[in-house]
Amino acid sequence: MSRRLIITGGSRPREMVLVDTLIVGRDPACDITETNDPLLSRRHAAFSAGNGSATVRDLESRNGILVNGAKTKEARLSHGDVVQIGHLQVKYVDEVGPFTDVPGPDAEATRILDAPTVLSNDVATKKLSI
Repeated sequence: MSRRLIITGGSRPREMVLVDTLIVGRDPACDITETNDPLLSRRHAAFSAGNGSATVRDLESRNGILVNGAKTKEARLSHGDVVQIGHLQVKYVDEVGPFTDVPGPDAEATRILDAPTVLSNDVATKKLSI
């Protein structure tokens, strides 16, 4: 199982794996930080993973958080949800197998071929001398 946050809209796009808790804010000590975003509070929001689910929670920030466009204090996240925090857009991706982006087996690529024929030295020498 892989829970990821795909972060855009900041100084650089990035992707992080959500294992425990990630804090978003302007403070350089935060896990996800944008020091130059005036819309972010020092400790703005927390993403948490546990027991088969993931949540985002506003940490009493000045500007709040939006989940899929709706302002909220806390929300349980589903695959594809987008959280707006300041100028950051954070897309939640929950990849639980079977993976749909992995191609299936290719019959032609996995076909067992006949064992190669090994030529003796005499046959190889005769063919070269002709």
